Amino acid sequence: VGLVLSVRSITIEDMNEGMELMQRGIAALWESTRSLSSDEKSHAGLAGLVDAVAEAEAQLAGLKLHLIHEARLAGAENVLAAVKESVRTTVGQATSTVKLSLELGERFELIADALNNGRISLAQAEAIIAGLKKLPARLTKAEMLQCQESILDHTDTLGPTELRTLAARLLEV
Repeated sequence: VGLVLSVRSITIEDMNEGMELMQRGIAALWESTRSLSSDEKSHAGLAGLVDAVAEAEAQLAGLKLHLIHEARLAGAENVLAAVKESVRTTVGQATSTVKLSLELGERFELIADALNNGRISLAQAEAIIAGLKKLPARLTKAEMLQCQESILDHTDTLGPTELRTLAARLLEV
């Protein structure tokens, strides 16, 4: 007896349902902040919540960049135009976002995975990529992957500025 797996494609309705769930989760978190007390236990819970929100923020940034990259690959020029013309950002920031989506999608896959999983922040991802881009162009894909692995070992202890410097100097270390 063979096992038959059904592959279901994700629909716009599925994505809308996911967005609705996310919005409800955010609303619940906002509601929970209204009942915070000022004792030490609440402070610890608040610190944990701040960390969890930072992780979710990174995951959402990764998702946004992934969607922009997918739009680019699909030739969805209207999506790219909407990103560039958004009133929520400057033209320079939007252009940087589109470029970053390309770099994460095509050159810095391990950095993209770390961002998508909330392991690193958007600021850390940007800094790491800026540093890695300063390495010699002669590096092979395997060597670049090794550099990405190496720099990701330091993301729990170094901030964006230090990560940018370390990434640029990985071959000297």
